[in-house]
Amino acid sequence: MRAAADGYTLSIGTSTTHMLTGGLYALPFDLLRALEPVILIGSVPLLIVGRKDLPADDLKQLIAWLKANPDKASVGIAGVGDQGGVIPGCHSGAR
Repeated sequence: MRAAADGYTLSIGTSTTHMLTGGLYALPFDLLRALEPVILIGSVPLLIVGRKDLPADDLKQLIAWLKANPDKASVGIAGVGDQGGVIPGCHSGAR
């Protein structure tokens, strides 16, 4: 943060730039104290998609299948360090 806290400097970013970055790197400022949310401009849905023959019709069934078949599961992500990459890693059945 180089700008003085004058109330006129704004930053637009995503959860990757304004949340996950602080968990991945040592920053020269405290994200929780230095930045204050002003407005939510939009939201982006996260989707879980799979083969048509995947034996799960909802999230509960998918989790059960992943637990029963950890060696059969794989995941593809768009990028490292964003929600699509972090969320699957939170589940031990994801590879």
